[in-house]
This record gives sequence, structure tokens and C-alpha cells, in this order.
Amino acid sequence: MRCFVIACALCLLSRAPSFRYGVISDDEAIYDAMAQEIRAGGVMYRDTVDHKPPGLVYTYAAVQQLGSGMAAVHLTGLLAVLGTIAGLYAIGRRLLPDAAAMPALLYVLSSAAKQPVDGLAVNGELLMNLPTVWAAWAAITATRKRSLTLDLWAGALCAIALLYKYQAAVLGLALFALLDFRQPAQAARRTIAWLLGAALPLTLCAAYFAERSALADAFSWGIDFNRRYLSDAPPLAWALRRLGWQFVGVVLPSALLYGAGLATLLRIRPQSPEQRFLVVWSALALTAVFLGGRFFGHYFLQPELPLALLAAELAARLFRHRPRTIAVAIGLPAFTFWIVALSPPLHHRLFDADSPNLIALGEAIADRTRPDQTIWVWGNVPQIYHAAQRRPGVRFPFCNYLTGLSPATPSEYDPAVDPHEHAVAEAWPLVFHDLESRRPALVIDTAAAGMKGYGKFPIASFPKLDAYLQAHYHRAGEISGAVLYHRSDG
Repeated sequence: MRCFVIACALCLLSRAPSFRYGVISDDEAIYDAMAQEIRAGGVMYRDTVDHKPPGLVYTYAAVQQLGSGMAAVHLTGLLAVLGTIAGLYAIGRRLLPDAAAMPALLYVLSSAAKQPVDGLAVNGELLMNLPTVWAAWAAITATRKRSLTLDLWAGALCAIALLYKYQAAVLGLALFALLDFRQPAQAARRTIAWLLGAALPLTLCAAYFAERSALADAFSWGIDFNRRYLSDAPPLAWALRRLGWQFVGVVLPSALLYGAGLATLLRIRPQSPEQRFLVVWSALALTAVFLGGRFFGHYFLQPELPLALLAAELAARLFRHRPRTIAVAIGLPAFTFWIVALSPPLHHRLFDADSPNLIALGEAIADRTRPDQTIWVWGNVPQIYHAAQRRPGVRFPFCNYLTGLSPATPSEYDPAVDPHEHAVAEAWPLVFHDLESRRPALVIDTAAAGMKGYGKFPIASFPKLDAYLQAHYHRAGEISGAVLYHRSDG
């Protein structure tokens, strides 16, 4: 128990720097902007669009309604990690009597041993791991107690995790490793219980969008578009180079977790359904990191959850033999990233030195608009909405659907790559509908400043948009290279 208390204290300490930031990452900025639209009465996929499941945006909207902006979101992230390590400890007590708290210690330190955009930002993996770990606990406990209620909970929690990140589906597949097919009736009952449990939150979600006449939009953007996203994967050589960088920046700082976890995964011969489940879960979670070939650092939070359980016994043995060496191995990387995260200016110099001062840009935009007015950022800089404290005037808080740019691929970083063929043609009529109905007071052209790879997407290369701006807006100055267009017809 003492080690678990230490893990909780490390969680509080490691995530404390998040409260020194506004939005930490592009993703946080996107969800924050979308949450503002939800709070104003909008519906995701209809009034504000992203291709991810709805859990993130609605969580942001709910916690911001209760608290003070991003501070409330970051508190939610901290509580989510506390809940996750509590779930790991609960599983550890059941399966790892000699190392019950080690999974919690490994996870809390590995999740912090990343640059802030991956380790501190409240993203899909961070939030989905909370229902995921408790779904695993419920299913493992039900295996021994033969509890139908716990199996129903396991299915429901799997579905809730899925509403944060589609990759959470791997846990649902791994659950079948717990079944004893020598008892087909029992295996069938458990399977039905999981499916019934999962059906409830998914049905409620579908009913929510159907009641708001947005179910077709939810399917189109939230499910169908992801086929395009996966098909836009980068070339193999590019993906492998990116994986190499993430190996250095994400895997090596958590070498004990990955080393001990993978060593156990490769040599273990499962003797029980629970061991078989951990092996299958870990293998599938590692596979999920490779989907799409983009290898964002926060993707690795998903496999770190089951790997922490697999690594625990070996890590505990190593710690007993060389306590100081192992303590330094797992603690020093997290401490180093913590030092960086404590200072937003240092973080900016190390990881984001080329970006402009978005806070100053946001303040200038706020000075030129009223709080009840909207703005639209042409480009992929959703942080401007947060910095200006203004809602998006178009349902797309970033413009990648309109240009075909796909993050973490050559289309984002290589000026010679033209991704126009991947643009979503049906998105453009929605843009002009929103420009007419919402009438954003300012349009901010970040392509003019070459921000975030958008130098190759000047507004002039989109004739209909260019003509619309010339007819309804006038140029109103320039800030940090970004051109401002002010609505001239009210």
C-alpha cells in the first residue's frame, strides 16, 4: 500500500506543471475550440467537426462548464491518471501479490516521461485508459467470481473507452482470451454479457445524435472518414524514420517498462486465462500504435497500460537486487521531462521554437472583436481560438479537411508534396454555409505566415474562397505574418 501511495504522490507531482499552461497541444486546442461550440448549444459532427469519437469533446465541454477553462481540463487529466493507476493497483493486487504497486509506479512515471504535448496534454489515450483499465479489472475479477454483473460492466466500460479512442477496441478483442472454450455455455454467456454491456453506452450515444438529426453526420465524419485517414498513411520509409525518433523520445525514457514488458511478453508461457489475456492485450495494444503509420508520442500511452502489468514482476525483482540503479532508471527521465515542463518558456525553446507568439496574436484578435463574435483561422493553428477566447466561425477548427494535409506525413512537412487530391470536397459547401450564417468577424490567414506547413496553401490558390473574401471582407492588417481580414458587410 505504501508504494501505491508513493505512485499517487508522483502522479500529483508529475502532472502539476500542466496547470502552468493554457492549451498544451494542437489536440487540446482543437477540443477546447469544439467544446466552446458545444457549450453554446452546438452538436458535434454537425456544428463542429473532427473525425475522432465524441467522448473527448463532450468531456472538455462538461468540465469547462463546471470549472475554469483548461485548468479544469488539466485537473480532469490528473484525476484520470489517478483513477488509472488505482485500476492498475487493483489488478496488481489480484494477479501480482509480490509486485502489486509496481504497475502503478511504472505507468505513472512512463506516462510523464514524454514531452508535454504527449505526456501532459489531455488526449484520447490518456482518458480512454481510465475506463480501459477498470474494464480489464472487471473482466479479470468476473473470470474468478463468475459474476454476470461484472461482465456487463466490463462490456460497458470497453464501449466508454471506445468513445474516447477507436483503438480501445483492442481490449474488447483481448477479452476473449479470458474465455474457457471447454465450457461453451459459460463462454457464450460471458460474450453475450460483454456485448449487452457495450450496447448500452453506444446505443445512448447513437440516440443522442439521432435525436438532434446528426446521426448521419456522426457516421460520415466520426466513422467513415477514418477510412480516408488510414489510407493517407505516410510512405514506409517516412513512417520508420518517425518511429525511430519516437523510439528515442518515448520508448528509451521508459526503457524499464518497455524492456521488462517486452521480455515478459516474448518469454511467458501463459498458465492461466489472466496471463493469456495480458499477453493478447499487450500485443494488440502495441499493434494499435502502428495503425496509420503516424506514431504520435501519445499513441504509446495505450500499450504502456498492459505492459506495466506484464513488466511488474521482473521490474520488482530488478529493484530488489539494485534498488538505486532501477530507481534512477525509471525516475530520472520523468524528472528531466518534469523540469522542462515546469517552464513553459523552456518547453517552447526546446520543442516549439519556430512557432510565433500565439498569445500576442490572440490578444490582438480579441482587441479587434467582441466576445460574442466569431473568428475563423485559415490553417492548422487552433491555439489562436483559445488565445483570442473566440469561438470558431466555421465548423472546422482546423483546415486539413479542406486542403488534404494529413498531420505527421510528408504533406505537412514537405513543401513539394501537394495533397489536394485528399481534400474532402463535400466540406467546402459547409464552409460557405457557415461563412454566410455565422459571419465570422475576422478571418486570420496563417498561410501567409507559413505557419504549421500551410505556406503552400495560400488563400489565392482556392479561387472560390478568395473571391468570397474579396466580396465580403477587407484586409485589416498583419500580425506576426498572419493577415487579418475584417468582415465589411456586417
